[in-house]
Parts: sequence; C-alpha cells; structure tokens
Amino acid sequence: ACVHHSYSRSFNQSLKHISPLVGHFLNRTGTLGIPLTILDVDWLFCIDGSYGVCKNFALKRQILFGTEAYEALYQNISRIKCPVWNVSSSATSITVFINNFRIGIVNVLQRRRYWLIPAVVELNTSAFALRRRYSPAKFNTATNLHVYYPHPLKEFLSEMKESEFIECRRDMAVAIREKYPSSYNSTPILNDSVIDDLAYFRDLLLDLNITPYLFGGTLLGWYRECGIIPHTSDLDVATSISLYKPSLVHVLSKDERLKLYWVLGKVVY
Repeated sequence: ACVHHSYSRSFNQSLKHISPLVGHFLNRTGTLGIPLTILDVDWLFCIDGSYGVCKNFALKRQILFGTEAYEALYQNISRIKCPVWNVSSSATSITVFINNFRIGIVNVLQRRRYWLIPAVVELNTSAFALRRRYSPAKFNTATNLHVYYPHPLKEFLSEMKESEFIECRRDMAVAIREKYPSSYNSTPILNDSVIDDLAYFRDLLLDLNITPYLFGGTLLGWYRECGIIPHTSDLDVATSISLYKPSLVHVLSKDERLKLYWVLGKVVY
C-alpha cells in the first residue's frame, strides 16, 4: 500500500462524525496487522469534502470495509476476544455486531483487471464490479487507526455510481437448458470468446465517457440463460443519444481489434 497525504486532514475531521465503536473496532483489528480499506461510500464522500454528507453519516448504524487479505482475517478474527462482539462470517464477508451497530468486511476479489466487491446480506449492500483495481492508500495521520482508502478516491466514488453487479438468473438458465436440451447440444454460432470482445468494446466506450448497456437478444441471453443465445449471430449494445461523441466513429475506424462495418443515421443537434 502507498501513502497519500491529501486526505489526512479531512479523514481526521470525519472521525468526529463516526461512532466510537468504529474506532474501537479498528484499534482491535489493527493488532492483527491486516489492512482494511474503507468501502463505505458515505464515509468516503465525507472524507472527499462533501461535508453535508458528514452530518447524515453520523446517523449511520453500519459501516463497510474491504480487504484483499480476507482469508487471513477470516482465520484470525477469532483471536480478538471482545465479549460485546457478535461475529458472523461466510466465504465472502464477515459481519461484526456491536450492540445495535453493524460493521461489515468483504473479501475484495481480484478478477483479471477489476475489483469485485461482494454483497453483504446483513448490511443489505449490493455487490459492485469496478473495472479497475484500486490501490489501498494509507492516511498519513497521527492516529493509530490502521485503515486505508481506495486510490484514486474521486475515480472510485464516480465509478461506484454505475457499478452495481447484478447476477443473471441462474435458476432460469438451468430450467431453460433442461426444457430445451437440443438447443444446447449443438455448437453455438458464437462461442464464449466473444464475451472478451464485448468487454473490450465496453471499455472502449467507457474511455470515451459513453456508458453502454446490453440490449435486445444479448440482454435476454444474459438474463434468461446466463450466456449468449446459441442461435444468435450478433451482439446488441445500446447507449443514450445524449452520450454520443463524434469521436466515436473515428476511434472505431482506427481500432485494430474491432472493424467498423457501417454507420446508420446521423445525430441532429
């Protein structure tokens, strides 16, 4: 982890709005030497300077952290003997109940180039998939709290707005395959490798500040079958016309991986 100084003062100020139970928790877990990263969006917005959020943040009765050293925490948290703690754990999250306050720690998963933050049922938080891996940065403060934040923070907060991870309907996918086995026994027109191409196209659009979404048969295939419909021969992606950039056509025409086939219609301003 690296050290950054820009948020030290605002972090110290944010501690005025947080329950003393959180500081106590961090002091106790700090003895394990396992870094915890703040994933609680309200707390991070408070640290980033949204002081109006700080007032609401003070009313919260739950906080979310994450760690990439989850297995070590999972195995060692029982070493902390605290009679007021009620700890529950799973393969992806640990929840510590302290009176009526809840603290969640999730296993931040590294999937190729991105972070996957699992949901925590006890905190009613969603899962998030972020398309980059953020570096845990330490607050350079006089406090003894062993806590980090995702760096760069502004990019993290911006991406969290559009990064909720929604699972496909696996139960429906199994039922569809059992009901129509002949459709899935033959070789599909598109193999699974095109998913990498779709992800590449997604990232190309996001780099242009164009947010895409699955559309048509591709959306149906994901939702209903957790994959690509076997007999389809194309992939459908859409975006809002308000996000269109004239540079998109130029970027696609020069791309070495994607081939611009045709352009229909034009944007009228």
